[in-house]
Amino acid sequence: MTIAKLIPIIFISVIFCQFNNVEVNLETNRISFEDEQIFENFNYNIENYIKNNNFCPECEDMDIDLNLHFSIQKIVTSGSKKIVYSQLYISNNKDHYFFSRDIIFPYKKNKSMTFNPQTTKSLPSILNYYLYFFVALELDTWGLEWGNAYLNKIDLICDNLATSSYSSGWDDRKENIKKIKSNKEYRELRYLFYHFLENFKDFNKEENDSRILEIFEKIKYQHKKYGYEKNTLKLIQSYPEEFSKLFSAINLTDGIKLLIIFDEENKNIYEKYLR
Repeated sequence: MTIAKLIPIIFISVIFCQFNNVEVNLETNRISFEDEQIFENFNYNIENYIKNNNFCPECEDMDIDLNLHFSIQKIVTSGSKKIVYSQLYISNNKDHYFFSRDIIFPYKKNKSMTFNPQTTKSLPSILNYYLYFFVALELDTWGLEWGNAYLNKIDLICDNLATSSYSSGWDDRKENIKKIKSNKEYRELRYLFYHFLENFKDFNKEENDSRILEIFEKIKYQHKKYGYEKNTLKLIQSYPEEFSKLFSAINLTDGIKLLIIFDEENKNIYEKYLR
């Protein structure tokens, strides 16, 4: 008699998460103790959604820090639903952050969320919007305008949610995308800066000097065209020492003076490199 042996096959599913270091904070001091109870495990559910889904299947090496702070303003009961009105601050702990006053979503205690890129549910859509946005911004540092496909994804999210029951804030979010996509000089500056920091050892002095001058010209263009352009300012404020060292390396005092004009907050840092 032949004995058939069943060999168990273990299927291992590997999820390449783009957000491994996630911190979620929740502020509920504006609402009642009773309403506060629905947020039991809220932080865990948000973190679990972010960490256990793949928002960029082609981005195996991507690892973005993420900090989210929800400030609950009020809870409105509508039939059997609890509608949450919140503010949200979300940051990559680097050069980009967003603050929204108009985060509105129905929420049920301990209800988990399922990832669906085409969802029109309010809370998952809000999370998808910002997560895709940070993926797009990170891809822009890998290659010039590499983030376009993901900016287009969140553009579609905005269109879908703008006509939903929770449409507040989505026009402003769409405007954020427009500002990034239309400012090609900023995206070039950001790519050049990160690419230089990553690869400067691979270039000779002449090549490095040329790239530093190009970075300076991009900042000068931004200031001339837009004044204190918000996204450029965020980038400079995130790396005051690095920009100072770049310009100081080729004795570009005009570059350091431009940093002072652009970023008064870090004036003391820049002035060290003028001495």
